[in-house]
Amino acid sequence: MSSRRSANIRWIVVAIGVLSLGIAWAAAPRSEPRQPPSQSVAAVAPAAVHHPVQLHLPAGLGTIDSGLRNVTGEPIGIACSNCHALHAEPPFIQKTTDLKRFHKDLRLVHGELQCGACHDPTDRDKLRLADERRIPMQDVVQLCGQCHGPQLRDWKHGAHGGMSGHWDLTKGGRVRNACVDCHDPHQPKYPTYAPVQKPRDRFLQSPHGEAPGHDAVPHAAPAPRAPTKAEAPR
Repeated sequence: MSSRRSANIRWIVVAIGVLSLGIAWAAAPRSEPRQPPSQSVAAVAPAAVHHPVQLHLPAGLGTIDSGLRNVTGEPIGIACSNCHALHAEPPFIQKTTDLKRFHKDLRLVHGELQCGACHDPTDRDKLRLADERRIPMQDVVQLCGQCHGPQLRDWKHGAHGGMSGHWDLTKGGRVRNACVDCHDPHQPKYPTYAPVQKPRDRFLQSPHGEAPGHDAVPHAAPAPRAPTKAEAPR
């Protein structure tokens, strides 16, 4: 009798435990099923279009002006090799005063440099770097930059040489000047000029066209006024 009662008690305990687990599971908070990450891709703005930067070079660079013009009015140049290839190349001269037949009006005032410092002795249509490499005439900026480092640095940053066009290349293109656009490679120093007239500052100029300060045109003295009764002598 006691064994049957113990068995019944055990079943009751098991039933109560199972029921408790069921109640606990039912009461547990449910988490939402995890969704896969969104596959939507944000719209990517198209890459900004950068317009080219062009290097301006003087017309006829590396040629001799023939004095003739083509149908568009541009000068017709003669390549250096057209003449230099006709005869054996003599060594470069050391002084321009030694030029007796060709380039007689050429003057070289560029430090202590001579012709062979920049021109290639075997190909007169090329320039020669200090390491003996030959480069085309169009790469003249590279040649000048060998000695003029600070100017080349400023030129690369846009502070030397001048340019035209757009600073923001997404708005339009840009044209940079080369060294030989402003400097004569044989006489690079700017000549001295006498000013034609004194500069006039448009911000300090009066509306009547008179410069302020000691340069101003004096106005006529005001007419004397009549004395008042208090000021009149008695």
